[in-house]
Formats: sequence, structure tokens, C-alpha cells
Amino acid sequence: MKTLNKMLLIVVVIFVSCSSNEKTTQLDKLTDSLVNVVSSIPMSTDSFTMVITELSSLKSDAEKIEYVSRLEKKIKVQKMNNEEYFEHFNILYKGIHLKKLFEQAPLYGKYANELAEVLAEMDEANRLYNILNDKKLKQLYDKIDKDNSKALENYSKYGEPDEDLINISSACKAALPNVLKDPEFEVIKDKYYLKQTNNGYKYKIIIRSKNSFGANVQQEMTFTLTFNSLDKLYEVVDIK
Repeated sequence: MKTLNKMLLIVVVIFVSCSSNEKTTQLDKLTDSLVNVVSSIPMSTDSFTMVITELSSLKSDAEKIEYVSRLEKKIKVQKMNNEEYFEHFNILYKGIHLKKLFEQAPLYGKYANELAEVLAEMDEANRLYNILNDKKLKQLYDKIDKDNSKALENYSKYGEPDEDLINISSACKAALPNVLKDPEFEVIKDKYYLKQTNNGYKYKIIIRSKNSFGANVQQEMTFTLTFNSLDKLYEVVDIK
């Protein structure tokens, strides 16, 4: 603990000697160096909290919240033995699930992002402690990486409908005037059916519009959509 206090004192001395323009850059660099040392020292949660408190005190109130958040992420990787690392990362991995809308539309983007966070933490632990030299940890890493790659591949193919289905619903409604005789159609029911296909999604809307004889008719329209990964938009390729 005395060594840690000395390191913190050095940080403060260098920090106050810097010009105002240099302070943010210098503090971040010093923090990175200090965190590398701190991470290799066995210490209690209270000690880690003390490090965060002391360093964040050098920031203004406006900067402090964001800085503490970044600092906590930097020092969360503590040194453990390989079995502890495996248990830690395996629990994180097992806690990630592919969520779906309507039980038919997987949220591949969110799934990939959550897996990527675990991989990033494993990469940082490996940078510090070479944990991937351990066979079990390397196998776990490769498994997570494979799932992440597959999720990104699926996202590129299917995209990710937003929870309100606005991106898909808007594309379908914009395409309706191309197939209806009545441009002033009325949507009776929307956002009730979405199903993944081999190449995209099926989506349904119930509308009311005038037919060729001028009578109001109600019908269910089925749309086939694909995802444009470049524009990040859904495109209607068929309407029935």
C-alpha cells in the first residue's frame, strides 16, 4: 500500500507541473502506466476504489464521471490464476444469449457486440498476463470468436430490425403505392408478423383501400425484404 501511495503522489506532482493543455493527455498516459503496475499487485476492492478516487480527484466535476467510467474499465482486469480466468470468462460467455423479436428475428448486432466485449477483455488479460497460452482459455477464446464471426456474418445478411420495427414497416409502406390502385390506403394492422427466411424477412400488413370498382376492401399484404448491408436499410423485393 505504501508503494501505491508513492506512485499516486508521483502522478499528482507531474500532473500539477503540466500546463492546462497538457494535463488531460499526461494524466491518461500516467494512468495507463499506473494501471499496468496496479493490475499486477494483489490488492483488495477497497484499494482499487482508492486508486479510482485519487486519480479522478484530479479531474474537474464535468470530466469526472466519464473519467471514472474509463478508469474502472481499465483496471477491471485483475490478475488471477488460469482456472479463475476460465471461470470468469466462461460465466460471461454463458450469460450472453441471442435475443429475438417475435421469436423470429434474431438481434445479431447486439449479440455480436456483447461477444466482442468479452473478447476485448480476454485480449487485455492476454496482453498483460499471456492467458491464451493456456489450452482451455485459448479454446474458449476461439469458440467465442467463432460465434462472434458468425453473428457478424448473419448481421451482414439479415441486418437487425429495431424493436419498434420502424425500419421494416417504413420500407413496406413506402412500397405499397407501387402495387395499389388507391394511393390513399389505410393501414388497419401493422407490426404483428415478422419471420426470417433464407435470404431476409417476411412481413405482413393489413390495409383497407379502394378496388377497381371503387369499393373499400380489406386485405393482408405480404412483403419479402432483404437487407442492404452497405446502406443498412431493408429493401422490399416482392409484395403479394
